[in-house]
Amino acid sequence: MMSGGLGLSGATSAAAADPTAGNIYDNALYDQTSNSQPSAAVGYFFDIGTFFGVPGDYTSATATYPGPSSPLSLPAVSTTEFNYGSSLYSTLAGLHADFPFGTYTIAATGPAGTSTTTIDYKADDFDSAVPYLTDFSSLAGLNPLHSFTVDFNSFTPNPSVSEGFTFFTVYNFNTGVPVYSQGFLSPSAMRVVIPGDVLSPGTKYSFELDFSDRLNGAYDPIGNSFSEPGFDLRTDGSFTTRASVPEPSTWAMMFLGFAGLGFLGYRKACKGTIAA
Repeated sequence: MMSGGLGLSGATSAAAADPTAGNIYDNALYDQTSNSQPSAAVGYFFDIGTFFGVPGDYTSATATYPGPSSPLSLPAVSTTEFNYGSSLYSTLAGLHADFPFGTYTIAATGPAGTSTTTIDYKADDFDSAVPYLTDFSSLAGLNPLHSFTVDFNSFTPNPSVSEGFTFFTVYNFNTGVPVYSQGFLSPSAMRVVIPGDVLSPGTKYSFELDFSDRLNGAYDPIGNSFSEPGFDLRTDGSFTTRASVPEPSTWAMMFLGFAGLGFLGYRKACKGTIAA
């Protein structure tokens, strides 16, 4: 998961080589099926990776940590990012068996040299407020031709982190392609507006509301890197839009058309009566 830059542009002048931003993210996943706030997580997963500013500066990355799969090769997900995402664990204890607390070292190598991030993973600094849509039931059958306001709860970042953000994304349910997204919102944000014509009629979509707590580390001149452990609470759900309906102006034109046909029928009936 990318963090939106984390000061990379400002750090480039401070170091001869392109700095990296190494990160670990512990994620709790919830499923929303009603207007009520989900009560328990359906699973947990772990992300670990690094990103940088100049494409191709680093061509490989590895992570060393106290878990049984260490060292772990991180696959490239773009020309500026390496990231590994775990499978879904049913319990947080199960996740910690493979990704325990301790020191995580993420090293990227390539034409820019080697950049190393060290993260001391001490605790899970999740927020206490589980994200959920307060108007979830209104999503079903919404008219995609009109704008729609999505309402949700807010949160206060965990006291142990340095900042928190809210993210809301809508995906095509079948393809997984994002069609609408609002990110890096204030944790006090409580709504977003999906514009009309962004969604398609009669189409199934999934959504994710993410409360992200982040602990941003200062630039490390020895490793030429920044660090960012994050703790995300994510709530997913799905909905289907209303099938295609005419716009009000279209209804008016159709009404006038029907009225015109009725008038023509009346004239023909009258003409036939007079001729008789």
